[in-house]
Amino acid sequence: MISLIPFSYTDLKMKRPLGLFVLVAVFSFNAIAQTCVHTDLSKKFNYTVTRIMKRKMSDGTAGSVIVVLIADKAKKMPVQKIMLEAGFLYETAYQKCNAVRSYITEQGDDDLTSDEGENGDLIVVDLNFDGREDIAVKSDSGGASGPGYAFYLQDDKGHFIKDKYLSEEMYYFPWEINTKKKTLTTNVMATYTQVHRSVFKYEPATKQWKCIKNVFVKSEN
Repeated sequence: MISLIPFSYTDLKMKRPLGLFVLVAVFSFNAIAQTCVHTDLSKKFNYTVTRIMKRKMSDGTAGSVIVVLIADKAKKMPVQKIMLEAGFLYETAYQKCNAVRSYITEQGDDDLTSDEGENGDLIVVDLNFDGREDIAVKSDSGGASGPGYAFYLQDDKGHFIKDKYLSEEMYYFPWEINTKKKTLTTNVMATYTQVHRSVFKYEPATKQWKCIKNVFVKSEN
């Protein structure tokens, strides 16, 4: 289930309406906020995503903060709040509640358009092959190469930790996820006729990522 809400949900952890949190955020940031609640992207969590448009970011320019509230389905309690200071985002980013995708429940695929390499604003997926769901949060709308993401991996305690390597080095959402080889492959438009393909391999023993291939291939377009 996907819904657009006028800030009336309850943050059970803080014992006060989520609406109050959003209103305080809007007042503090001098912003306009929109919230979408996603209950069908995960078997364990519900995700509430809000884009808060700030007049002044940390660098002094206007921008957006993406707030992701994660709640445990069974306990009906919030477990974490993620706040991401985004880069450049199109006005339409985070405006459509169906612009999401889940590789866990296979929801959202049919709702997404494939324009400009779009993968969705929020993606639920197991990125490091440990059987736990992780999330990708759109951090930049990008250009011809497609949007960039911040990647959060779930630890054994159920907390989502931002993966610095994937967020900065891989950056783009993978075109291929190979569970057998434990690799993530990105295809990024380099020129009109070429695509830059990168392959990132995960080593479970060390919990480290390594780029094992960087090549240019002919674009299929």
